[in-house]
Amino acid sequence: MIKSKHLSAYTPSNMSPETLEFIFVQRHKLLEKSVGWIEESLLTDKKNHLLFVGARGSGKTHLITMIINRLKVSKNLDDLVVIWLGEDDVIMSLTSFALAIINKIASTYPIRFNNKCLEEAKGKNPDEVANIILEDIKKQAGHTTLLIVKENMSDVFYGLKDLGQKRLRAYLQENNHISLLGTSQKLFDGVSSRNSAFWGFFDIHHLNSLSVKEASQLISNIAKLNQDDELVDFLNSSQGNYRIRALHYLAGGNHRLYIELANFLTKASLDNFVDAITQLADHLTPYFQERIRSLSPQQGAIIQKLCELNGAIQVKVIAEALFIDERAVASQLQTLKGMGYVIVHKRGRAAYYEIAEPLLRLSLEVKNNHGKPLKIIASLFRAWFSDKELLANRDKGNLLLKEYCQTALEQKEILNYLEFSIYSDLNNNKKNYNKVIKYLDELLSYSEIIGKEEHKAIALLGRSVAYLENGNKKQALHDVTQLIKTKNISNEWIIKALQLRSIIYLQQENISLCLSDLDKIENFKDIPLDIKYWLIFLKAKIHYSLLDIKNARNSLKKVFLEMDKESENYFVKNEWILGAISKLGTNYWKKEIEFLLSLYGKYCFLSYLASELIISIRIFINNETMHSSFRKWAELWREASATYPEMQPAIEALNASVEALAVGNDKPLFVLPKEIRELILPMFEDKLN
Repeated sequence: MIKSKHLSAYTPSNMSPETLEFIFVQRHKLLEKSVGWIEESLLTDKKNHLLFVGARGSGKTHLITMIINRLKVSKNLDDLVVIWLGEDDVIMSLTSFALAIINKIASTYPIRFNNKCLEEAKGKNPDEVANIILEDIKKQAGHTTLLIVKENMSDVFYGLKDLGQKRLRAYLQENNHISLLGTSQKLFDGVSSRNSAFWGFFDIHHLNSLSVKEASQLISNIAKLNQDDELVDFLNSSQGNYRIRALHYLAGGNHRLYIELANFLTKASLDNFVDAITQLADHLTPYFQERIRSLSPQQGAIIQKLCELNGAIQVKVIAEALFIDERAVASQLQTLKGMGYVIVHKRGRAAYYEIAEPLLRLSLEVKNNHGKPLKIIASLFRAWFSDKELLANRDKGNLLLKEYCQTALEQKEILNYLEFSIYSDLNNNKKNYNKVIKYLDELLSYSEIIGKEEHKAIALLGRSVAYLENGNKKQALHDVTQLIKTKNISNEWIIKALQLRSIIYLQQENISLCLSDLDKIENFKDIPLDIKYWLIFLKAKIHYSLLDIKNARNSLKKVFLEMDKESENYFVKNEWILGAISKLGTNYWKKEIEFLLSLYGKYCFLSYLASELIISIRIFINNETMHSSFRKWAELWREASATYPEMQPAIEALNASVEALAVGNDKPLFVLPKEIRELILPMFEDKLN
């Protein structure tokens, strides 16, 4: 077994240049340009000073480490002098900044540089000491440009204060032997204020967080480094992609977090997802605790209270909970906002504050609640970001048409021009199905000429979907029925054709024929699991719509009775079941809610039911005739779910949504944690002020 390389999430400079290059993502162009700018600064009279601004853990140190590594091997630089000051060096004045530089350069390059000037500076006042040291640095540098690297540059400027900043700017302006490379967690007045001495001095580059794709690429690179082929393959799968999406939704795009995660991540833990999240929280808890300890006692208390209260909270509520003056809390929250700990939502004169990083709050809950809230949320998100959410959309023709056309295009004998023609018309905004039908006519003729039955099946099925999308149900039904009657066609295509025909019958409200085709599919052996569960859920939905409660329940029971180890992948977040139940009428709701809770609870699938319940919010929002019964729906779910902890995030979301719809604004949603609120808000679209 190959031993994994442990990667430092906090000190990238301890890793080899080869490792840093191998795992690097997202900022390749910025890296190349930065190296070029600094080379220009070191070799010419044009001095470039770079400042990278990004949140804690956003990869700032990784980036500047790679810049320096590349400079060290540059063929253009024979005389490179890098003075990398300590990240935590305390700078109180221009004098202490100069001291830090001379001591670092003397210890890093002892043969070439020294700090003997400190003897001369003894007994002098601080301003004179600064002048002596800075002049000596200039003298010793000669014609060499020194690259001074300083992280947390904002701390330097805070220590320099206004006068020190002006003196340093004048020194750099008058002399041409220093280039600055710095980082900061945020913009600060010393560089952003038009009145500051360093206004316009730095080339400032803001570092974005990782996208889902970039986060996946980072983990994949680390897995490749560790030769973990199983994890690499999983990350490249659709299931792996959905797991990363769920992770990204909870944890954001913090580089450090994904480096930390990759140190213990496996295919199994990522697939389980709950394991990955709880392990990550466990690893990060000391880090988050240390961050809070670095704050003032009052700031730390505010952060802990926000974590405890979960949602977005007004200043008055926090002040009352902590017995602190409201003005003091407001002031501290502004400071914490600037530090990236909290975010604020303004609604008129009211301001609502919450923790910026959901994982910080969830990690701190681990020790206090034995990890239960985190596991519940992780389970919910695993269900929400399901690889098989396509199942919920199997009746959307364009999706099926693309699928069938893709299968056709994988056949090497098919004319190459079809690929461009079909996909250009499917992907444009006009969705020109008439052209698609024309191309599929050609494919059908081609298949008849060469006698390829599979090509014929592809063409008929694809054309049927195109007709359906074009509103021609009669011709769609003709094509798919012709395919079903075709001899020497594999069962795979017959099953797909029956599936499509059942959809057409359902759209025509011909329920008996729809159910007949679904029964025919069930009679085949070895039905693909996605189709198997699709038709069982669809049957349950249809039976509910017919008020055939007994058969609806039997269909749902069948889902669980026929489960195997692969079945979990086919539980989908869809509106079918809860949508059908919601339309039964309030008299039926209580018993069906209790039935679902009992059934899903028995098989430990409540997280999937919770996901579906959140989705059901959209049903009531989009149907004005159901607005009046929304509160009743929420009340019945709340009462029935009282003993099911896994359902509580969904119940809270349901209750908050009822209130938001009633008052017409999003303020009631602020009681929800950020990660849950962001799932719900898009459902309201333009219905909230």
